[in-house]
Amino acid sequence: MKAEIKKITPAIAKQFLESQVKNRKWRREIIDRYKAEMLAGNWHINGQPLIFDNDGRLMDGQHRLMALIEANKTVDMMVVTGIDPHARETIDIGKSRTMGDIFQMSGIRNARLLSRTSKLLYVWTRKFGELVQ
Repeated sequence: MKAEIKKITPAIAKQFLESQVKNRKWRREIIDRYKAEMLAGNWHINGQPLIFDNDGRLMDGQHRLMALIEANKTVDMMVVTGIDPHARETIDIGKSRTMGDIFQMSGIRNARLLSRTSKLLYVWTRKFGELVQ
């Protein structure tokens, strides 16, 4: 196994995506969220790598790579190669962090209540427009 930080261009991202084995269906909302972070300059290496098997096939990272292509940015990413293909079944199976989790980890009091209220306001404004004053 080898891990390194690499500059990933849109062209490299396309090559990586072409190498992937069958993956789960991609989700537009995840790509859009990652793309927005990249365009805003908020994308940071966080230790979560692109993962490739022993044969150089992409095992994890399709949403990040698709977002990078759409953002037309070059981004530093950690790349891990040389993973046993059978390990694929154990990759990315954990529960995603909720907004409440993120608020709580930031030290915000009543994090879950704030998260739920924020979501309610977001859904309301998307459906009905601005809040009535």
